[in-house]
Amino acid sequence: MGKVFKERTSVDEALKLFLEHISTLRKVEEVTLESCTGRVLAEPVVSERNVPHYRRAAMDGYAVRASDTLGASPANPVMLQLSDQIEEGSTSWVHTGAAVPEGADAVVMVEDTATAGNLVEVRAQVYPNRNIGQVGEDIKKGDRVFEEGHLLRPCDAAVLASIGFNRVKVFKKPLVAVIPTGDELVSRKDNRDVPPPGKVLETNGLMSALYVEKWGGVPRCTEIVPDNPDSIKKAVETNLDADMILLLGGTSVGKRDHAPEVVATLGELLLHGIG
Repeated sequence: MGKVFKERTSVDEALKLFLEHISTLRKVEEVTLESCTGRVLAEPVVSERNVPHYRRAAMDGYAVRASDTLGASPANPVMLQLSDQIEEGSTSWVHTGAAVPEGADAVVMVEDTATAGNLVEVRAQVYPNRNIGQVGEDIKKGDRVFEEGHLLRPCDAAVLASIGFNRVKVFKKPLVAVIPTGDELVSRKDNRDVPPPGKVLETNGLMSALYVEKWGGVPRCTEIVPDNPDSIKKAVETNLDADMILLLGGTSVGKRDHAPEVVATLGELLLHGIG
């Protein structure tokens, strides 16, 4: 029958024993990015595109050929002509995140410039690739962005969107049946008055169901089950389609504590009593 209640098992030992006897759930479903937070990836995610997919300006300023700014300083500025195309001696305005024009290999920050009509006074020398985000700088095509088993966060949804994903494969949430037991329990849904002496409102089922939901499961809370073996057994058997059953109450060694014997008749009682 397993360990009895008088032989308390430590939490660490109980957890180890529990993990040794459970199987991993492998059911998979596809969800939208809008509903993926808190879900667990069922497969690795490999990027099929570069991010960014173009050379982008990292600053507001002017796209230039770095060689045209050689020696530029506040005391010795270089004058460049505003133009739609980048050629020797010309420049184009770019804002942060904009595509860098063909022919330019650097961006001069606007703080290091001044304008006079169609002329731009460059007061700082820049080197090739200065203030430019290169193609694939954040994510390269073929990169493994996330591994199977990754717990998705809101920021991960943004990353997935940036590489072209609208949906993602995740493991299905486990269905957890929550069964409160006890003759002393009164449903809080049916009774808003103070219960009579010896009766208490059932609250552990509510708390357990909310914890199941918080930790990534789907709770299914049953009605209160009375303290008799047949009723408890029937409640458990009715919920065998669940991935896990939480049987609340009736686990001590009193005359009305029938949960251990019911569990033992339906399967293997690994341990009884944790502390």
